[in-house]
Amino acid sequence: MKGEENSIPPELEKQIQDYTQYLFNTGKVWQSENLEEEVFNYLDRGQSGTYVDKLSTRFAQIWAIYYRLGRFLEADKFWDFPLNLYAKWEASNNKTLARGTPYYFKGMSAVAYRNIDRGFLFFHQAVEDDFNEGFRPHKKGGSHSPAWLFVTFGYLDPRQAAGQLLRQRVNWLNRIISKYQNSDRGALSLESLSEKVEVETQLVETIFSFTYNVFRSEDLLSYLKELRPGRFRFASQLALDILFSLCRIGEVWLTKKQGKDKGFLNAQLEEFFKNHYSRIIGNDLGTYNNSCKNDFEGCLKMLLNNEQVLSPKNTEPWESDLILIYVLRNEAGHAATSSDILNARFEELLERVFFGLFKIIEAL
Repeated sequence: MKGEENSIPPELEKQIQDYTQYLFNTGKVWQSENLEEEVFNYLDRGQSGTYVDKLSTRFAQIWAIYYRLGRFLEADKFWDFPLNLYAKWEASNNKTLARGTPYYFKGMSAVAYRNIDRGFLFFHQAVEDDFNEGFRPHKKGGSHSPAWLFVTFGYLDPRQAAGQLLRQRVNWLNRIISKYQNSDRGALSLESLSEKVEVETQLVETIFSFTYNVFRSEDLLSYLKELRPGRFRFASQLALDILFSLCRIGEVWLTKKQGKDKGFLNAQLEEFFKNHYSRIIGNDLGTYNNSCKNDFEGCLKMLLNNEQVLSPKNTEPWESDLILIYVLRNEAGHAATSSDILNARFEELLERVFFGLFKIIEAL
């Protein structure tokens, strides 16, 4: 746009520096109106995404001070003032400004102080904003925004400021992937998983939900270790909620692969089994489902232990993984179940549900 500059104007830079001094030096006098005026002057001269992002990136230098000091809540709240300035300018000019960078750093800050819900909400907003700016990762040679790289596990990418936050979760997920590979269920790797989901931008919310539940899963496993041993009724509800969310993701991906015309999850799984030369049929799924209705704990133990109940058919481990997804999806969707097994064997249940998801993802 004509009139857009390549750098922050000196008048605006001075106000930003004064603002920084005010934030970190007690007793510094500062007038917010002066910064507001210069920000508005800057935005009046241009509104392209790149141009606005220069200003957001300059503000991010102040945000980084809070973040490096480990003051993550303050780092999150820091962005309220710049975003309020953007909103005020938008209201006066009836135009929309790019906010992807502030939303990304707010999300990063929230995840750093372990508010996963808040963090992923802002990461999602950042991706939505990036989409509005023309970001399309599914196109060959398409761009990748930091927020999208975050939810597709791109922790090594130099554009990923939140790489350290991702590393711990990636290491945890990689351990599950290694178990999946070593069990001879499949050959999925983190790289191939990222490639599979990266192109599925029409399933943005499902991809977000997958990564979000990776974070939730590891957090709950950590919290359970901090509790006194015993019966954790509420914890079992949290565990079942995570498992149900992961099962729903599997159902969405199966539908994406096989088409809506195949029907509900039982029909989707029957089609999947048929395509993978399994002898499991719809009636077999019904047998397992009825077993879980009558004895939920016993059914889960049976599947986790790979016990054979559909004699003379021998159920392969990967088939048990998908059957587990089916019965958990049905039980959690129709009943508020509290069961000791959901806590005592939550890690095993998670692994087996992830194994089932990996099998589905490999088929995408």
